[in-house]
Amino acid sequence: MTKRKWKTGIAACMVSTAILTACSQSTDPQTDAASSAKTDSAIVVNYTKDELNTEWDAANATSIELTDSGATFNETDWVSFEGKVLTIKAGGTYVLSGNSANGQIVVDAEDEVAVHLIFNGVSVTNEDGAAVNIIQAEQTILTLAKGTENSVKDGAKYEKTGEDDPNAVIFSKDDLSINGSGSLTVEGLYNNGILSKDELKIAGAQLKVQAKDDGIIGKDLAAIKDGNVTISSGGDGIKATNSKEDDKGNVALETSTIAITAGAEGIQAKNTLSVNGGTYTIAAGGGSPETVSKKAEAPPGSTSTSPEKVSKEQTGKGLKASQSITITDGSIQVDASDDAIHSNGDVTISGGTLTLETGDDGIHGDGQVTLSGGKIDILKSYEGIEGNAITISDGTISVNSTDDGVNISSTSETDDPNNDSSKRLLTISGGHLSVNANGDGLDANGSIAMTGGTVLVEGPMSDGDGALDYDETFQMDGGILIASGSAGMAMASSDSSKQPSILMTYSEVQKAGTLIHLEDSTGEAIATVAPSKDYQAVFISSPDLKKNETYSLFSGGKSTGTPVNGLYQDGTYSGGKETVSVTLTDTVTWMNESGVTEAKNNMHGAPNGGMPGGSDGNNFEKGQKPDGQPPSGEKGELFDGLDENVKKEAMTILEKERSGELTREEAQQQLAELGVEMPQRPTDKK
Repeated sequence: MTKRKWKTGIAACMVSTAILTACSQSTDPQTDAASSAKTDSAIVVNYTKDELNTEWDAANATSIELTDSGATFNETDWVSFEGKVLTIKAGGTYVLSGNSANGQIVVDAEDEVAVHLIFNGVSVTNEDGAAVNIIQAEQTILTLAKGTENSVKDGAKYEKTGEDDPNAVIFSKDDLSINGSGSLTVEGLYNNGILSKDELKIAGAQLKVQAKDDGIIGKDLAAIKDGNVTISSGGDGIKATNSKEDDKGNVALETSTIAITAGAEGIQAKNTLSVNGGTYTIAAGGGSPETVSKKAEAPPGSTSTSPEKVSKEQTGKGLKASQSITITDGSIQVDASDDAIHSNGDVTISGGTLTLETGDDGIHGDGQVTLSGGKIDILKSYEGIEGNAITISDGTISVNSTDDGVNISSTSETDDPNNDSSKRLLTISGGHLSVNANGDGLDANGSIAMTGGTVLVEGPMSDGDGALDYDETFQMDGGILIASGSAGMAMASSDSSKQPSILMTYSEVQKAGTLIHLEDSTGEAIATVAPSKDYQAVFISSPDLKKNETYSLFSGGKSTGTPVNGLYQDGTYSGGKETVSVTLTDTVTWMNESGVTEAKNNMHGAPNGGMPGGSDGNNFEKGQKPDGQPPSGEKGELFDGLDENVKKEAMTILEKERSGELTREEAQQQLAELGVEMPQRPTDKK
């Protein structure tokens, strides 16, 4: 009996996703470095030399030819064929070719040498189980030989369906790596496509996976580098499932081309998900609806949520992680029925180009959302960007939302027992942000701080929302902010701000496209903007505004410049009508066509856009209303003095009018039946 020779020494050269290190000799490629490690910013995946090696030594390899009736190979102790099953019993290199209409490849190697399978033109179908079943091996490396087409397929029913039995076309209980420049088609009629109960790494391979449930699964790690992967799955596209170990359950994608059509989540990690370069096209949960409808919110004091509001646990998210999502580079296009990008922890985006369409949030983080670079276009969303805290320091960001554009969500007592509102902060220090929102433009259930960058907000015309909305303070110390929208809830920055601003309220609604032009006493332009939506109030803050200087506001006319999201940064303005001219004696100047006005009470019951008692609420204990009642977390006290139940019903009616469920006349009628008068809008006043 002739025994095959195999190499007992394996050269391991660890190749990081970012750094190429020196090569070293080792009998075990895993001893040189951990396969993956989580850093504060991303996952670093190390690929061994063997995991990247696509060549083999024919003299030291076992050749196996598969046929419909069996398999042909040199007699050896390390390979057997019985019934329909080809079994590989030891580490080494095995070159497989041929077709097996109803067979199976099994790896059951007890030694400490990697099993290297070369698919050199292989087609395997197993009607009642996995086509490739890796029971045990130190590591299995599957190489797709250059220029070859390979395929594996299972049947709709498996003979064994226990919890520990295979449930994928390619199933591995140990580490599995796939490489090579050939192609592999995986058709999973029973359940999953490719599954590893340990780590799964794909390097440079071309895969087409179709699965009844999940496409590609790595329990501890699912990593793809330089791959070309297409997935169509009834469940998730790519996922890592280990939720019991803090450093495992990661997905790491790098410089790959991946297209996913998934019935559930596109990509899901139980721990951390990172993307560093490549092109990704993801359709999840059937994609976003043609029109994202405005969803009714819970009435004041209610702990229930509208049944129309998408659950954060609902499937159909594009990229999802339980701990964090990090994107440093790459082109990412997501069309998802639920959130496009969702983390139960943090989201960090420092580069890349993202195009997002979603039936719910564009970017959602239960913790910190940090945007420091790249280009983000949220074409369609319910809420554009949502997080417990959001920091924007760079990048070009465009948001279109049915409800709030950028939202600092409220923190529950479960998440924050101390209810520390200082953590709920929208910070903007750079970049270019444009928001088109039918709800609040910038909405902070906490505070806003801006020191730089350019922000353009086109808010709603519904008086139940505003272009700017915050609960505590808005410290405006730098940058350019122009926010237009309705007048009913118009808010300005806090009086403690270092940079001057104006808030203009018009007596009549201004039509979409009507230019707003602000200039100083010498005729130098401060800002020229053409909102694409109707508006009745506009807030402008710019480093060029100075206290004790006089400025004129014009309406209409034209500019020879080129607008960027409605803002003209060059050109000459002419032909407009001067609406008002004022001298800025305060940091925040409220004005209308008659000149400077007093700061009005907004929906929070506070002048100057702050908490009751002034811009920072110092006249009251933190979070308290003037009557000493605890804050409701809602947008103001329109109906102070009413019975609480009547107040709730009245606010519910206003919410329905805001969402379009009721006409204004219907809302007036229902309020009248409660004995409540419809609050006046500025346009109602004569």
